[in-house]
Amino acid sequence: MPEARGTSPTPAFWVVLAISVATLAKLYCAGTTIGTDDVILYRIFGRIITESGLPYLYRLSPEFNHTPLVGLWAAFAYQVGGDTVFGQPFLLRLPGIVADVVTIGALYRLGTKRGTPTPLATALFALCPLSFIVSGFHGNVDSVMVMFLVLATAACWRSDALWCGIWLGMAANIKVVGLLLAPLLFFHLVHRGTWRAFAAGSIGTVLIGWAYPLLACPVPFLTHVVGYNSFWGLWGVTYWLSQTGLPAFRSINHTDLAPIQQHIMTALKFLVIGGVLLIAWLRRRDRDVLVPAAGVWAWFFAFAPGGAAHYYIWPAPFLVCSAPRASLLVIASLSISQVMSYNAAAGGLPWMRASHKGFAPFFVGHGWADLAWGAFVVWGVFEMARSLRRPPRPRGEPFAARAAE
Repeated sequence: MPEARGTSPTPAFWVVLAISVATLAKLYCAGTTIGTDDVILYRIFGRIITESGLPYLYRLSPEFNHTPLVGLWAAFAYQVGGDTVFGQPFLLRLPGIVADVVTIGALYRLGTKRGTPTPLATALFALCPLSFIVSGFHGNVDSVMVMFLVLATAACWRSDALWCGIWLGMAANIKVVGLLLAPLLFFHLVHRGTWRAFAAGSIGTVLIGWAYPLLACPVPFLTHVVGYNSFWGLWGVTYWLSQTGLPAFRSINHTDLAPIQQHIMTALKFLVIGGVLLIAWLRRRDRDVLVPAAGVWAWFFAFAPGGAAHYYIWPAPFLVCSAPRASLLVIASLSISQVMSYNAAAGGLPWMRASHKGFAPFFVGHGWADLAWGAFVVWGVFEMARSLRRPPRPRGEPFAARAAE
């Protein structure tokens, strides 16, 4: 009889194992902890929406700077989970946990088609502390937005313009910052001649999701949601300005800021938008949209007017797709900073509830966040310089041939 040959696990096995372990850990955390102040705030939002409606909450407080879909999910979690400690927090975090599974699946499939990310990089990302903290503990919807952006970018890579637009529109229905990748995806598809389907899918999806507040309470919705600048003083340029000790820069908030703070944040926002548009236009003929997508995120985080620890998950999958080795430094630095910050906010292990009131926990381990910020500055400036000196590709290059390979 022939001897039985030993078989080693396939790369897919390790990815499935990693996402299974990560998902079980997140589900356990979501079911046994309260999370951060955001969970409590979402419970209040859910109660107000249930009792008085969505337009009332938009008019009531600038603290509600979320899209209608997120507000409706907060109301659903409140109604189904009840005004209890563990019912609503678990339901609030469940979409992010599911989204992470989809994101890892999309990354693995991309890796099999384009070579990166490798199965090892995908498995490590599945086990990344950033993902665990944001989806399993924090209690916000950032991972859901990231999922839709990964799906949109993957669809663009496949030249599937309609689904690219729909997924992008869904990302914007979670967080407005999801539109950051819109210029890049649009110009890529303009060059391929399929922009109309993209425009129809994205604009239609956004309008369906935003129609109600745009009709019922347009001013507070556009002001508090679309015009949201995040928190001054927690990240990057505004963090270092706040550290100068100058009275005009000392306030840390997203409301009631001094005029000079508002002007600086507006200038940074225009710098980000201008840079994103320039990268998108100059790289419109690239065969691989995922590389400039990472550059767009690097430019954003280099000059973002504000930030928060749970934002760190936004660029992570795109960095992994673009440069797995370089992304290891950035993601590791962000993970260390985030773990130290949340541990301080929770008062040490075991974590039950983390409060960032007073903002002091945000500055614990901030040196690691500064290291990541410096890497984003280098990465973003490098991508901009490479875009400016990059020779244009000949017109008519067959992009669709790659998707059929």
